[in-house]
Amino acid sequence: RSTRTPHRYTLDNVGNDLVRFLDGVIGRPAFISGLSSGGLVSTWLSAYAKPGQVIAACWEDPPFFSSETDPLVGPGITASIGPL
Repeated sequence: RSTRTPHRYTLDNVGNDLVRFLDGVIGRPAFISGLSSGGLVSTWLSAYAKPGQVIAACWEDPPFFSSETDPLVGPGITASIGPL
């Protein structure tokens, strides 16, 4: 049986993991890209990364408005992507 904990996989948690990854592994400004749900994550990262971490972004088919209904757990997509 999987040890996956569904409530730990929020956009904020994944995004903050990527901020730490950019700091600890990449170590320099990065061009980021994401397809579909990865587009949402790269959108979050574009908005919330540390200044200078992201120099450019390519969002490929992010489902910004495809899930407007309230989810069972956590904020909806439009509430999750922040100031964009």
